[in-house]
Amino acid sequence: MRILTIILSLVCLSAFAEVTPEQVVEIKKKAEKGDAFSQYLLGCNYLANITIDGVDRDTEEDVKLYRKAAEQGYAPAQYNLGVCYYNGDGVLKDPVEAVKWFRKSAEQGYAKAQYNLGVRYYNGEVVSKDPVEAVKWYRKAAEQGHTFAQYNLGLCYDNGNGVLKDSVEAYAYFILAGINSDLARKK
Repeated sequence: MRILTIILSLVCLSAFAEVTPEQVVEIKKKAEKGDAFSQYLLGCNYLANITIDGVDRDTEEDVKLYRKAAEQGYAPAQYNLGVCYYNGDGVLKDPVEAVKWFRKSAEQGYAKAQYNLGVRYYNGEVVSKDPVEAVKWYRKAAEQGHTFAQYNLGLCYDNGNGVLKDSVEAYAYFILAGINSDLARKK
């Protein structure tokens, strides 16, 4: 699923869109002192293939930085580390390890991880197929405005997967996903 890497790179790229070289130096200093957010930002720098202050893309280095931030409990870094394991970026591909990090991030309320964990349960990928558990995670992400989770939750209601079939509820989630998708495009 290279799409996860592309999405992750775009998110990371936006994190560095307005960063000056002086700020990068400061971020590096903070990262070296153990600041989880700074470690995450530098990991994004490497993953997004940005060359700032002589730092080129290094997927092994981004994994190290994500791991440091993830082990401190920083949910976005936990999710990104999961994506690296899922795709084999900077580490050997390991879907089991990926799901472990997705779960840690999801349990902290990170919508992208909640959605991703829902997809794993829905498809029975790495974990046992469990539409009820998928709906649980989709709902958590959907409540935070995650468009794909809202759409998938609509599909679950439309087809009666993991929930009682309810075309009105399905329609409501489809509309909500459409509205959020339109709002995202206008930003």
